[in-house]
Amino acid sequence: MYKWTTDQVEPKHRFDHWREVRARGLFGVTAELEAEQRPQFSGEFSLRTIGTASLIELRASPYHVERSAADIAHAPGASLCIYQQLGGGGWFGVNGGGEFTLRQGSFATSHSDRPYRTMPLTDDGFHLRILKVPAADFIMRHADLHNLFPKAFCGQPSLTPLLESCFSDLTELAIAAIPPCQRRW
Repeated sequence: MYKWTTDQVEPKHRFDHWREVRARGLFGVTAELEAEQRPQFSGEFSLRTIGTASLIELRASPYHVERSAADIAHAPGASLCIYQQLGGGGWFGVNGGGEFTLRQGSFATSHSDRPYRTMPLTDDGFHLRILKVPAADFIMRHADLHNLFPKAFCGQPSLTPLLESCFSDLTELAIAAIPPCQRRW
């Protein structure tokens, strides 16, 4: 389990560090925030590996995120991603796929190497979980997962409780791995 928070960085450098080291270096995205809002920025995330998959939980002040073609070329992910919106909501703009919003409790799927833009819908900022599974791990190797544009998972509402249960179980495993004195969420 890897946990990180902006509390470890001086306030005037928090967003810049988040943008360059965490957003670009770890997640392969471009993060932007108006200069006057940067000193108030805060963010934290946890990352846990489960086999070859990664479970990420992220909370952060509002900012704009883009996964551009240049970002993908610089840091390809080659993964299937399942997003769970935990707080507020989020807006997604998808190159070639329109746009959609996720409300609290909603899910979305995508391939990590498809361009998108996103931002939170509320002043509370981001609060979400992402399960990233390497596409190479899928038995259906003939499936063209690379063309899976980000989209809300709403076509089969009967599967939502199953996804909620799976994310809950994975999160409980991640929390159990953290000593009680270090738990923040």
